Amino acid sequence: GPDYAYDVKVDAAGNAYITGTTNSGDFPITTLLGVTSTPALNTAGFVTKLNPQGTGLVWSRFTPGSGRSIAIDSGGNAYITGQIFPNIYAAKVNSSGSGFTYVTKIPGTGEGLAIALDQAGNAHVTGEAVIGITSTANAFQKTQGGARDAFIARFTPSGALNYFSFLGGGQNDKGLDIAVDASGSDYIIGETTST
Repeated sequence: GPDYAYDVKVDAAGNAYITGTTNSGDFPITTLLGVTSTPALNTAGFVTKLNPQGTGLVWSRFTPGSGRSIAIDSGGNAYITGQIFPNIYAAKVNSSGSGFTYVTKIPGTGEGLAIALDQAGNAHVTGEAVIGITSTANAFQKTQGGARDAFIARFTPSGALNYFSFLGGGQNDKGLDIAVDASGSDYIIGETTST
């Protein structure tokens, strides 16, 4: 079936981590990790770790939603964002690939499109917010500007959402990539039709 790889990162040892979506019933998976959907019937997300030579799987797992972006910490844990329809989500897969440390959904409709980590282990996410999402009290922009807004979200090392802000004007906006500097400031790039 059709398979899509959306992002790849490499750890210090040279292992490659790939995330995306699959519709293939025979996609190379080493364990289901509690995901019950059958990719042959429904699109499933995946995260795969390849050895430095690219000759074999270290592990490969289904994710609870689409895998749009991935980040890797110094311990080899994988952080993923995407969509568990219709919610934005962030998840952390432990370094052995044997389980999720957390899976956190943001109520409402949207999709996480990029994820980055800060030095404290917080996951910073950007993407597209569509409807029904509530910002946190400390948000830069508390209300949605248009039908679709970019957003900035931050998840603690345990997976709790502690920051969500819209970033947009009166039309459609989308955050496509994010980076975090040493002080924890976010840098976002994306697209807008808002004046």
